Amino acid sequence: MRTSAYIGRAGKVLRKILPDISDEKVQEFSMRFYDNDHKFEIRTDVTKVYECRINSCMQDKDLSFYEDNEVKVLTLVRKNEIEGRALLWENVETEDGKNTFLDRPYLLDYNDTQLFKEYAESKGWLFYEDNVYEMTYNLKNTRTDFYPYMDTMRYLSKENSTLNTADGEFCLEMDNGCLEDDQEYVFSEYYAENIYQDDAVYSQYHGDYFYRRDSHYVHNDWFHTSDIGEIIIEVEPMGELHWYEKVIFTVDYKAYPDFWVNNGKIIDIDGKYYLKEDVIKLGGNWYVKNSDDVVFCEITKRYRINRTSKFSFKE
Repeated sequence: MRTSAYIGRAGKVLRKILPDISDEKVQEFSMRFYDNDHKFEIRTDVTKVYECRINSCMQDKDLSFYEDNEVKVLTLVRKNEIEGRALLWENVETEDGKNTFLDRPYLLDYNDTQLFKEYAESKGWLFYEDNVYEMTYNLKNTRTDFYPYMDTMRYLSKENSTLNTADGEFCLEMDNGCLEDDQEYVFSEYYAENIYQDDAVYSQYHGDYFYRRDSHYVHNDWFHTSDIGEIIIEVEPMGELHWYEKVIFTVDYKAYPDFWVNNGKIIDIDGKYYLKEDVIKLGGNWYVKNSDDVVFCEITKRYRINRTSKFSFKE
């Protein structure tokens, strides 16, 4: 974890020593003390913030609903680039009175979640992971041409002009901006529920429907976010299984051999597949390092073609 992750803790310690110190001074001290490489900014131009390079189903959508209702967004900035954002709801009503709530962070680096959590703690805000059962946000304007998908404040009551975490006339869980149930459904075995067809994608690999927001399109097919992780691929020698780390999607190698070859994870040598670190490219052709076709020179610390061996490997 970066040292900057401790900014919230530094702020809490400083406030105990100097209880009247301003928020700006706490932020300034923390950044100087830790040589911090980031800063937080509260912004009101939600639509513009969502145009940053953080992927979202609400990217490039009209989010004036937030702006018309004074919902703000907290951004994490490094080198003038937004690397994290979270909606900021002020004056939400809870059973303990009014408070400020920092919603789910969307990040380039998942590890930055801790930065948002500690920043919220330093401000005395509720945070997305706090599991507050019910919160209500009073709206100034419920009319809009586009109702955004929401993670937490997802229940809309037009009659009461409120958003709520537990109940309401409409559930804002679609990414097409609609409210009415005028769409066709498809059934998802993964979620064990019906999904609006416009919000669903079909995975040929899984043979099932997923929410578009939970899916990624790779090599002409859709895959669920839960597929992200490590993968077992079968490579030479025959039958041996390797854990190949740092790949993005768990994809059946046999079903999608071209995907792995084209992305340079494995090398195809005459129809047999090898991990890239197990082969060497010499004279424009690929060779298996542990074979009679190449020899390793201890003096130069390099491989060279064994001219006494018969070989027919092609690139």
